[in-house]
Amino acid sequence: IGAVTAEPAGNYALVKNDKARKRPFSKSPMDLTFNGNLEGLGNTIDRLSLSPHKGWAGMISTIGADATVRDLALTNVTIDAYSHQYGGLRDVGALADISNGTLDNIYVSGTLTTANNYEAMFGLVAGTSNGAVTHVAAAGATTVSGTNNSAGGLFGFAGAEIGNPLIWSH
Repeated sequence: IGAVTAEPAGNYALVKNDKARKRPFSKSPMDLTFNGNLEGLGNTIDRLSLSPHKGWAGMISTIGADATVRDLALTNVTIDAYSHQYGGLRDVGALADISNGTLDNIYVSGTLTTANNYEAMFGLVAGTSNGAVTHVAAAGATTVSGTNNSAGGLFGFAGAEIGNPLIWSH
């Protein structure tokens, strides 16, 4: 995380499987716009836990338009996102709150539970995706309560109306 924070436009690889810390993150552990390349090399990050109460949350805050994240699995993810205050939660997902870049061969499994009453996007992969998406899959349970929310197994909102490919995703 430290290397990515120091150079968010760099090239990175996850060279082995990893476990997230035991305590849930209340905000994105990589609270930045990532514009580099992250190659998972087929490895897994296990037990990522997010428990935000306001704003945006994902392992990476924003995946920028020039970024690519590929060949990565996030397993046994737990997202418990609750807010009843004005301006509460916005975009929440395991990999990113917002992805404007390329996602390829991404897999997320786990649970997403939320209660929110203010226009928010919730997805197991990302809250919002506006970039190219190929070979992305998610498995698990999504439970959403409240009003004015968008939620999905992959994304709470996908910018498909701008012509981005969504291929083999389920």
